[in-house]
Amino acid sequence: MSQSNRIEAAIGVYYGEHCNVLEGHRLKCAMSVVTGFRPNRREVAALLGHDRNQASKVEFASSMRRYLESLDERDSLRQLFQLFDTEGKGFITFHDLERLCSEAMPHLSSSTLSEVFIEADGFGTGRLSLQQFEHFILGQSLS
Repeated sequence: MSQSNRIEAAIGVYYGEHCNVLEGHRLKCAMSVVTGFRPNRREVAALLGHDRNQASKVEFASSMRRYLESLDERDSLRQLFQLFDTEGKGFITFHDLERLCSEAMPHLSSSTLSEVFIEADGFGTGRLSLQQFEHFILGQSLS
């Protein structure tokens, strides 16, 4: 079932024709149709961006689309990370970066790659975790 079909199915089942706002238990059930898990109160608030524990059809559809898009983005980043981490260590070393980039982008110098790696390795461990990699690729800080 496609993403939009899962959202539409949840709206059809839980909102129906005459219901414009879902609250509490029914909202959690509708979310579980889309997300695949039953969210707790904090997760509902995080998914909706507020803690009112209710959502209109438009708000529900919008928040579920954002959630599913973020999953797609994280999945793509995870796959990219695995291209670097060919041994399944759970982290990327400078050697991993250099190996793949020498094949894919041979014009990049070792010093340029080193600068990139040092910037991405905010903790100075010589290893990039998946989380560090995601934050670096997305241009986010690891605060």
